[in-house]
Amino acid sequence: MGSTASILRSSAFPNFWSRNINSVLDGQTGLPQEQIGLRSSSLADRLLTLPPSIFNRQRIRIMLALYYMTGADFTELKKELGLSDGALATHMKALLRDKLVKEQDVQDGGRTRTAYLITQKGHNAVDALLDVFHDIKGAIPRDESP
Repeated sequence: MGSTASILRSSAFPNFWSRNINSVLDGQTGLPQEQIGLRSSSLADRLLTLPPSIFNRQRIRIMLALYYMTGADFTELKKELGLSDGALATHMKALLRDKLVKEQDVQDGGRTRTAYLITQKGHNAVDALLDVFHDIKGAIPRDESP
């Protein structure tokens, strides 16, 4: 889980999204449309099909953590993501409401704990979001200067 944790904690994650995103979505990359290989409206349309609750930096981090893990309890998620109890509870409530994650009671020794698992809907949403990010990354011109 070390590599996932480093991705989730990386400061590059939010910068990737904000860097040139509006120019890509608006088709203003400076490249001919056929070179981009995408229609900007298709990127925006694909984003609009995703559940609104996923468009939050912390919720994306939660979804990515659960995407790569078999499940995690509240304490594990809080520790892994460095969130407060209140912040994690608020984000989990939104993700549960949209059925992107589910709760499941599991036996752990002599006690019962609640684990959070990503649902198929949540898995599909993360797949779609990662696909859009991949396409956006490919559409942003690279600076080739040394």
